[in-house]
Amino acid sequence: MSKHVLVIDDNKLILTILSDILANAGYTVSTAEDVVYCNDIIYGYRPPDLILMDIHLPFMSGNKKVRIMKRRPTGSDIPIILISSMGENELKAKAADCGADGYLVKPINDQLLLTTVARILSNKGDTASA
Repeated sequence: MSKHVLVIDDNKLILTILSDILANAGYTVSTAEDVVYCNDIIYGYRPPDLILMDIHLPFMSGNKKVRIMKRRPTGSDIPIILISSMGENELKAKAADCGADGYLVKPINDQLLLTTVARILSNKGDTASA
């Protein structure tokens, strides 16, 4: 069975682009537009193996959602890559502060996305960053 990646972003174009890149690489992809409605996927019958999450989301920031997830017994082992168009140094600091497993700066290069996802999935549980 292919690895399941959940992409959470409120920008439908970003969701489509990232989903297409990941699906074409053989991943099973689910999408959500905010951190509230993604809970059915995260805590459902087939939780994701990895989550790509934007920082700037409606209802709750992505980095706050990471903090909450990393404290819960269920889902705390799912690696999370934060994505944002903010500067790399700021994103790197926010990712480290909240416990994310990695980060990618938008616009995201296709090959860097696939390399980062593959690396974090192969090292599931280890801290990694782009």
